[in-house]
Amino acid sequence: MNYIVSWFYLEEEGNESSYMQVNAKSTSEKFQNTYWKCIVSFYYTSLRKNPKAKHIFYTNATHFPVVEGLKTKKFFENNGIEVRKQPLTNQTPIDWHSAWRNQFYVFDILQDLSGKVKEDDAIAVLDSDCIINQNLEELFEDIRKYGSIGYLVGYDPQHMINGINIIQMQELYSRFYNEKTAVQYYGGEFIGIKGEYLNSLLKEYRLLWEKNYELYKEKQIKLNEEAHFLSLLYHKLNLANSLGNKYIKRVWNGLNYNNVQSDDQSLSIYHLPAQKTTGFPYFFNRIIKKNKDYELKDVIKIFDVNQKKSKKRIAKEVLTKVVFKYQS
Repeated sequence: MNYIVSWFYLEEEGNESSYMQVNAKSTSEKFQNTYWKCIVSFYYTSLRKNPKAKHIFYTNATHFPVVEGLKTKKFFENNGIEVRKQPLTNQTPIDWHSAWRNQFYVFDILQDLSGKVKEDDAIAVLDSDCIINQNLEELFEDIRKYGSIGYLVGYDPQHMINGINIIQMQELYSRFYNEKTAVQYYGGEFIGIKGEYLNSLLKEYRLLWEKNYELYKEKQIKLNEEAHFLSLLYHKLNLANSLGNKYIKRVWNGLNYNNVQSDDQSLSIYHLPAQKTTGFPYFFNRIIKKNKDYELKDVIKIFDVNQKKSKKRIAKEVLTKVVFKYQS
């Protein structure tokens, strides 16, 4: 079985953290509806390209909202998406790190899956601000062949990534495991793993969590988010590779930075963090609310996967962001 999984963990009032691409309090309706549009868009595209895969959505939500007339609960039911209620077991303290404090939820997802999938099953866990452009059968076959496939982001060793850099990650690896290795940073927006490797990954994660938590208590440099953990775990378990780069890219195409290259339009998966308040609402309104078919060229246009932004697109995104900022 092939599994395509995404998630949404709703933070509680007074326990919020920062999410840089959405200029709103994480417990607000404005913030949460932004993510619901991403979630629906993710599954809308994935189901059309991967109808035979098992689709699962993990959340702690007790209420499924109506977003601009679309009933999210009905959307899941009508499309055969299994919704699994899951708490967050590794809730970090409020002073842990300012951003992305719900990201350890992915390990709860993997823990739940470990008791339900078979050894030969292939699992893809993705952030909801992704769009699926193609059938992922080849990706799943690579997961089965190699046990795991990762997305190597390719940062400079001194580039700060949510509080630490790769050099510091290598130093932490040496401290935790009493050995040296050339740790690299793998993005947490995509986890591709075979069922038989889940238990070993989770066992090592729990040990790493305890070691890392001691550093927090001592107020020392530590791993701050799930991708830091995954990067060390991939190296420790000999699962580190960049095979996922064939399929997915973190596409930054906002107003201030654009890393789109000419061959990106053929990618199987776009991760589009800069489009949460622009491209995803556009897609939600133009395609999903009208239940329309679409082609790849429509995705490229709506999410502006182009090397250069047009003046018209810049003006539209500026206006959209201003309206969003002052929206109640």
